[in-house]
Amino acid sequence: METKNCEISAHAIQEESVVNFQNEMDNFFFGTHLCEILPYGMISTARYPKFHEGLQNFEVFEDDVFVVTHPKAGTRWMQELVWRLRNDINLTSNTKDALVERVPFLDLVSTTEEGSTWLETVAKTPQPRTFKSHCQNKFIKRKSRSFTSYETHVTFANH
Repeated sequence: METKNCEISAHAIQEESVVNFQNEMDNFFFGTHLCEILPYGMISTARYPKFHEGLQNFEVFEDDVFVVTHPKAGTRWMQELVWRLRNDINLTSNTKDALVERVPFLDLVSTTEEGSTWLETVAKTPQPRTFKSHCQNKFIKRKSRSFTSYETHVTFANH
């Protein structure tokens, strides 16, 4: 889906189960509620539309790797594995940098008021870069899809 001329909007979700979840998670989302992001149908925070263009224009290099998974599907394990394979594969050493610093979480851009600052910080990640996201493919920079890439799709059915 081409997004360049598409208007991005956030619409409150009224379903009782989602409202209850939001109320429990308010501290995690820093006071912003979850919304449906149209035209995608993705669930994110109400702040997402503000940072959509920044994510779409985020500079992606040919050797960047994105670990994109469903929540609770072994993302942290996969982040660590991919980062180690790309950097030194020494599984016995402990790195001094936190995983979120080595493999930045792109989705955090929409959870804080300082999302654009977060993107600037993430852009400075040293190469080879590995990123984490729970977003759909269409949220990753348009130009990055012109690179030769490999994708693995895993079902959410067994979760």
